[in-house]
Amino acid sequence: RDVFRTLAKASGTDLADDTLAGLCEQKQAILEASLSNGHSLAPLPGVEALIRSLHAAGIPLAIGSGATKRDLELMLAGLGLTECFPIVVSADNVNESKPHPATYEQAFARLQALHPCITKEGTLVIEDTAGGIQSALAAGLKVVGVATTTTMDCLSGATLAKSDLTQLTLDTLRGMFA
Repeated sequence: RDVFRTLAKASGTDLADDTLAGLCEQKQAILEASLSNGHSLAPLPGVEALIRSLHAAGIPLAIGSGATKRDLELMLAGLGLTECFPIVVSADNVNESKPHPATYEQAFARLQALHPCITKEGTLVIEDTAGGIQSALAAGLKVVGVATTTTMDCLSGATLAKSDLTQLTLDTLRGMFA
C-alpha cells in the first residue's frame, strides 16, 4: 500500500481508499497468477541462507512488513520459508504504516508472548528502507540496514549498515549483542 501512496503523492494525485484497495487487489492477483503459472520467486542474495541459519539456530523470527498478509503468505510459500516465521505482522494488522512504530511494536509483543525471555535490547530488525529503520528505532529495537532497495546513505540511522544480506551471518549478528 505504501508504494502506491508514495507514487500517488509524488505525482500529485489523490488516492482514494477504494482506489488503493483496487490497486492492492490487482497487484495480488498478478502475483498469484504468476506463481500459479509456474513462475518462482527469486530471493535477494543472502536472504534464504541467513533466514535458514537463524531458524536452524533456534532464533525466533518474525516479520513486520508494510505488505498485505496475503502477499506475505504467497512470498513465504513461494520461497519455502513459511515455517521460519510463526509471527507475521502485515499492513492488515496495523492502522499506521512505517515510519510509525506500530508494526514493530506489534511484532515484538507477539514475539515476546511466544518467548517471554526476549527483550527489546536483544531483538534485532533487518530493514531496507529509511522509514522502516525509523519505525524499528522508534519501537526501541536495534536495526541492521541493508541497501537492497535504497542507497547506503539512506541507512544512516541504523545500528549497522550493509550493502546486501550476503554480508550478514549468524556470527555477525551475534556479535552485535556481545
